[in-house]
Amino acid sequence: MTTNVLTAQQYDLSGLRCPHLLITVLRLMRQHPNGAVLELLADDPRAPTSISAWAKQSDYELIEFYEQGDGVMFVLRS
Repeated sequence: MTTNVLTAQQYDLSGLRCPHLLITVLRLMRQHPNGAVLELLADDPRAPTSISAWAKQSDYELIEFYEQGDGVMFVLRS
């Protein structure tokens, strides 16, 4: 089930692996104003675990994540 949220931007991060994936996510989140919602598509098999753990330790909110095609779509609020 997906939540209807207004997204500021969508990014396809397919092909990136941790730690480069997390570094890129952090850089993208910092580029947007507080409260912005981003959709980030990742195909790293470890992404659900690593991005969820990172969001819990950061000031960013993981709204949801779900499978999309060959990857996982993450919806994050800055």
